[in-house]
Amino acid sequence: MDELFRLTPDERRKRRILRLAAAGFVVVAAFITAVVSLGVRAWKNRPGPVPPAAYLMATGNSSGIRVNGKITPLETTLAVPAGATIDVPGENSAIIVYPKNGTAKTINGPGSIHTMPPEPPDAGQVDFLASPRETLIGARYSGPGESTGRVLVTSPFGVTRFINPTITWESRPGVRYDVAVVDPDDPDAPPRIAANTLPPLRIDQLETTQERALAADRIYNVIVRESGSDTQVGGMRFLVSPDATDASLPHAPAELVQEAINALWSKPARTGDGWLALSRLPPDWAESELVLRLRMRAAAELGLFDEIEKIQYHLWAPVQAQ
Repeated sequence: MDELFRLTPDERRKRRILRLAAAGFVVVAAFITAVVSLGVRAWKNRPGPVPPAAYLMATGNSSGIRVNGKITPLETTLAVPAGATIDVPGENSAIIVYPKNGTAKTINGPGSIHTMPPEPPDAGQVDFLASPRETLIGARYSGPGESTGRVLVTSPFGVTRFINPTITWESRPGVRYDVAVVDPDDPDAPPRIAANTLPPLRIDQLETTQERALAADRIYNVIVRESGSDTQVGGMRFLVSPDATDASLPHAPAELVQEAINALWSKPARTGDGWLALSRLPPDWAESELVLRLRMRAAAELGLFDEIEKIQYHLWAPVQAQ
């Protein structure tokens, strides 16, 4: 106290400022500590990525659908979390697709269904329908890359259920192609050919002295060359399944999605059939979550690395908008 009386007014003012600053520092430090503590707790308790329990798919008569009591527009597809109650009013319908094996069921109104938690994928595995969207966005493709100077035949790929399948390949801008389909088990059989063409191309559009359609339960080769060149730039060996028919792809979007699911989950997978069905969808369907997941699976099996990156971007964009 005596010391204070010996201080000049200016010195006493500086000491008060220092004490106020020290007190302020203590308050700020306590505040920062509290905020950091709350942040850490919030981070630890934050909800993790939510896997879809099911997907709803519009049938063209899906107005008035309620999810957890709220009318939800259903124009294409919709991912639904576990624990949701889905109500379909009378005269309406919707298709529910479950992540496990892509099994589907039609809900006819009036009807109601409650979604259960999905079966989690194996540890470290990516499941294209069951994994959270964030998992697919961060997944890294480790398969073969696309070879420079070559084109990839995307249909038929593996197995096809069509005796008159559509041939598609990843063409380059400004380049036209010559295509041949040959029977490796019958080297004397004349090939089916098309010159100076672009995809898509049906088998019955190829020139041949044979039957227009392919034979069921038989393996064929597609050979692709740049027009006027003798160098093969693309090729694919595929099997026409034993039960193949002269059927064609459906036209309705929901049916095309179901066609893709059936193709991708069949054993052996009919990847080319599935990719072709997905490529026929209108833009609004093509950008819906279920279809993006199906396209990602097909692209991974086809080896379309650039396509996978595009799909991941489209999956990421809705997350950023939330």
